[in-house]
Amino acid sequence: MLDLTIRQLPPAEWTRLLPFEPFVTEGLPMPEQWRIIVAERAGIIVGFCCVFAAAHLEPWYIAPSHRRNPAVARGLVRVSRQVLEQEGIGAAFAVVSDTLPEQQAIVERLGFVPAPGKLYAIDVANLKEF
Repeated sequence: MLDLTIRQLPPAEWTRLLPFEPFVTEGLPMPEQWRIIVAERAGIIVGFCCVFAAAHLEPWYIAPSHRRNPAVARGLVRVSRQVLEQEGIGAAFAVVSDTLPEQQAIVERLGFVPAPGKLYAIDVANLKEF
């Protein structure tokens, strides 16, 4: 049996990922923000894992006394968008507890949509092997 190779795939080889989801439908990511680790056997990709920069665009807060003042929200959105674009960040997310319906309403009004699935988090030091 041939040896298994685990390595970081250089961006020049990322086209090899195009047969796999999410790359089939989403295309290849930005190399500045992604690292892709592959498992290969006889030069064939048999597994991969991605490490990428993800931007939290949260928390959002506007004082009750200013919630009817569109200049506050517009200004926060405008400058936040500028910062994200300057950093080359094309997507962002917000995590809002189910116990904060007012915050959920704010992010939904900004255009965020609930994501499918369930968010999981881990301290890297606690990442376990199978």
